[in-house]
This record gives sequence, structure tokens and C-alpha cells, in this order.
Amino acid sequence: MGNKKSNLHFSISLDPFRSVVQNIDTEQKAWLSFLTADDPDEIVQLVNAYPEFLPCYRDIISFRRRPKELITTFSDALREMDRNTKVYMVEQLAKEVQEKDHALAEKDNTFDISILLNYICHFSKNAHRTTFLFPS
Repeated sequence: MGNKKSNLHFSISLDPFRSVVQNIDTEQKAWLSFLTADDPDEIVQLVNAYPEFLPCYRDIISFRRRPKELITTFSDALREMDRNTKVYMVEQLAKEVQEKDHALAEKDNTFDISILLNYICHFSKNAHRTTFLFPS
């Protein structure tokens, strides 16, 4: 099978998750709990148990204090996505043009070969009275 990466994605509704979670015994459950936590004590417990959440929590607090920074960050991200989309679209169009050029070149080559074959057939039928001329 090789080293093929899986594109498997899951969608988890956070509200039902929050209502059914009993134990936070995996990092995945911890992340989901972190995303749904609104009680400061619960957040402190999560950050104490999973210190890697602390930078995310600090960012959230910072964005709550300075929402303009969040909007600027979001706008920058959208601008970059728009730029990436434009680049992708241009690359796709260039690829399409290249494929069409290649197809036309093949068609032209096929056409020239068919003309040559017609001349050869005509020449062989009428060899005694035909002058063979190639198109330029």
C-alpha cells in the first residue's frame, strides 16, 4: 500500500461532546474539553494537566482584551487565503493551457502524418503518372 496518507476527517459537535464526556483521559478529549470550556476552574485544571494548552489560552485571553488584533489576524489570514487561491487558479489555468497546447501539437502531428499517408497511398496507386509533392 505504500506511505499513502489518509484524508480521513471527523466532525464532532462540541455541545453534545461536552454533555457526555466523563473522563478526560486522552489528549483528543482534552482538546475538545479545552475548546468547550467556559468555567475558569475547569480551564485551570486543563492547563495544569496539559501545559501545551497555555499558549492557546493566553492567545484567547489576549484576543478578548484586544479584539481588533483578532480581526486584523483574521483579515490577514483571509488575504493570504485569497492570494493562495489566485495563485492556485493561475497554476490550474496554465496547466490547462499547456495540456491543450500539447493536445493541439499531437493533433497537428497526427494531421501531418495522415497527409503523408494519403500522399503515399495516392503515389503507390498512381506511381506511373504522379509527381510526389510534400506540403510546406
